[in-house]
Amino acid sequence: MNDRPILFSGPMVRAILSGAKTQTRRIMKPKPDHCHRDILNGNKNWYRLLPQLGEKQLKCPYGQPGDRLWVRETWGCFDYSHDQRAIAYRADGDDGGCTWIEIPKEYHHFGAMGEEDLPQYCPANDKWRPSIHMPRWASRITLEVTEVRVERIRDIDPTDCWAEGMPMERRRDEIPHLVEFLSGGKADGLRPKLGPWYTVDPIPEFRKLWNSINAKRGYGWDVNPWVWVVSFRKSSYGVSYGSTRAT
Repeated sequence: MNDRPILFSGPMVRAILSGAKTQTRRIMKPKPDHCHRDILNGNKNWYRLLPQLGEKQLKCPYGQPGDRLWVRETWGCFDYSHDQRAIAYRADGDDGGCTWIEIPKEYHHFGAMGEEDLPQYCPANDKWRPSIHMPRWASRITLEVTEVRVERIRDIDPTDCWAEGMPMERRRDEIPHLVEFLSGGKADGLRPKLGPWYTVDPIPEFRKLWNSINAKRGYGWDVNPWVWVVSFRKSSYGVSYGSTRAT
């Protein structure tokens, strides 16, 4: 069993915490033209990349079922006692408060720093810190990998879009032109009959999200890149190393 870090944006962190997000898709690097699964020593997470890479074998960098992923997210340290830090998470918004986390003993002698210098390690300030700089001890979310597979991004179906955290419904008043279009211009007369909610086609929603993150990197929806599909569930293991909520 291995532990690996994984980065998530604020909206995706909120979706994980709510239980709406149980999958993530990440770009396969290097990019294959085609790939298929190999079984090596009972490990099903090796893939043979064809053809331009000389049948290179690639192992999933996000582990295999049973491994753990600890989530890195935007965070800040806003107060401290001797061996504790008050950590806030930007995904929680302005009312999220802080969580007091005891720094594990293995960090008490950080480099040449003695224990008496511990308050200077991760000093408190009023700035948000990038997710890539979050240490393991500050992470509040641990995920257990339940399945790994590969596919092209446009192979995603509605069920998997919802597992990616896409909404199943939206309020009609979020897009008032929809009601007007369906009623032939008589929105006021049609709105009570349709009710306040409509079912969302999740694929366009996911495509928009995917392009906002990956199109500028050359991995947009139209390119249809190969991706790792990692399914997970929230784990009770290692939640902030026994943190306590600030009051």
